[in-house]
Amino acid sequence: MGKEAGDTAQMVPRESLPLLGEIADRSELMLRLLPDVERGLRGEGEHANFYNRLRDDIADNDFFTEVTGIGFAALATISQDPQHHSELATILGSTDFRQALTRDIAIEYMAAAYDQATAAGRDTLNVDDPHIREGFGQAIKRRTSELLDRAIAIVVGPPPTKQQALIPAFAPDAISFINARPALAAMRAMWAGGEGWQRPDDRQPFYTDKTGATVYMQEGAQFNPLAVGAAWHRVLSLDDSKVNTFLILIGKWMADTGGDQGLAKVRVHVADILSFRGLKKEPHGGYKRSQKEEALRDALALSSIWVRSIEQIRTEKGKLEPRAIDSQLLVIAIESNADLFGGFEPFAFRVAPGDWAEHYLGKHNRFVATLLRPVMRYDPDKQRIAMRLGIYLASQWRNRAHNESYDQEVSVKSLLDGAIIALPSSNPQRFREQFEQALDQLQADTVIGGWEYVNDTELPIRKWLTNWLDWGVRIIPAGVVSERYAKIPARRKKAQIQAKRASAAAKGRRKTA
Repeated sequence: MGKEAGDTAQMVPRESLPLLGEIADRSELMLRLLPDVERGLRGEGEHANFYNRLRDDIADNDFFTEVTGIGFAALATISQDPQHHSELATILGSTDFRQALTRDIAIEYMAAAYDQATAAGRDTLNVDDPHIREGFGQAIKRRTSELLDRAIAIVVGPPPTKQQALIPAFAPDAISFINARPALAAMRAMWAGGEGWQRPDDRQPFYTDKTGATVYMQEGAQFNPLAVGAAWHRVLSLDDSKVNTFLILIGKWMADTGGDQGLAKVRVHVADILSFRGLKKEPHGGYKRSQKEEALRDALALSSIWVRSIEQIRTEKGKLEPRAIDSQLLVIAIESNADLFGGFEPFAFRVAPGDWAEHYLGKHNRFVATLLRPVMRYDPDKQRIAMRLGIYLASQWRNRAHNESYDQEVSVKSLLDGAIIALPSSNPQRFREQFEQALDQLQADTVIGGWEYVNDTELPIRKWLTNWLDWGVRIIPAGVVSERYAKIPARRKKAQIQAKRASAAAKGRRKTA
């Protein structure tokens, strides 16, 4: 293992370590050793000197050279790709890899010392006892082999397991989302970022939407005054990526449940989110860790968003009364895999909408819109206007489906306000071009069937922005969208007839009574 340990024996009382009583399960022993080892390797605790000496012993360059050689030899048996060799060299030379190996070996060493002391019936750990190294060498080889296997798997990609092979790709041409006030308010709040949010000292940060719904950020089920700062930090992290992730999670939930099986959770793999966005995989077939962690950050932010809306709820007496409904936007649990360096890498999310959704998924009160996949593949930074317009129009077309008024004109200002697209502080001509290019992009990707200006009076040479904002725009949806909504007017008419009959029957019963 490189240099020999010092000659001075280190007598460490067993009781000073987090080891109380006999521990028969070795995995439990290793787990309980971990906090003490990590403190010691940071130079903390009463045994810091011992750990410093052990770390120096492990850090011997000859030892890591030997480990690197073993890793390259193992890689050569499965891949001759120079790119794989370069990527493995980067991992093995990283500080994270060395720290992980040092930590694992230190744990094995202390566990071996504990085993030796237990076998000898001693109350102290002689960490320099030469007998410890007899079984310790095999432990080092095992730990080194495990870490190298993980490193190589990162480079070339592990072979797909049977379970992974059975996971179908989530790649529909369109997804459905709940086109309800709480969801729309939450998306506008995320688009707004810190703008428009209030930050009181004595309650959660909140955003009041134009629909009257309130969106607020809260860490946990109960308000904690000490967590206001953390909640505001979450607010500042809100952006188009969070909206994108929210729609994909809801879309997968709708695809799996149909929205008519209660609010049970469904599994959404991180790969589902990244692939639906159109992100490319690495050469070895997986996604970058940074991309997975971004999806995790999005999910954590979404689980901290709460919505409050006023709904008409029917009481036990059959009377409709307004009620405030507070619930999480999404209820999320996280599944993770252990990564190379002892941390965890997000693998999947277990997702369901909060209680707010139940009101909008009834048989005759169903608010579900269609969003075409190209919108989710736009770059949140470079194609932000196209992405926001695509989402906003998807919501508007669902609202217009009951009377098929898809070609109803809307002002430029209303479009921008609805999609929370801020006006520029300078260069309005460039902004107008970006707006028109975004609509052209939506048409090219068949998200919309076409668009045109109406009532487009001649603009003055200067200070024309206000006039342009008053121009009307007529945008028609793609054929696939109008086809999906074709049955809504008939269903709505049928529901109205049934409601009238039920009302007439109720009046008849009251007269009889």
